[in-house]
Amino acid sequence: MAELVLAQLKDATDKVTGGQIDYYRVRVQPGGRVTGRAKITVSLVDGVADRDVPSLLSELCPWAQREVAARLVREDVPLSAIRLRLAWRERWLGRASTIA
Repeated sequence: MAELVLAQLKDATDKVTGGQIDYYRVRVQPGGRVTGRAKITVSLVDGVADRDVPSLLSELCPWAQREVAARLVREDVPLSAIRLRLAWRERWLGRASTIA
């Protein structure tokens, strides 16, 4: 799932220049339900002012969330089985290493 989300974020080439998965943990629950968490870092295009980063990320997260959910539905995953929530974290801003 994290790879799918990262690929979707990278598709926003007008806003994102690259990205990586920094952390990914998945558990299979009794009954087969899969849950997980991931930290995905993206590099934004040059020229984005620091003050504009929160609003840009606030646009990217729900957009990528909708697009990934729509793709899964097209791949015959029932919408009721999809629980995906993307949220940017201010405390991580500036802590990510540079992506070459």
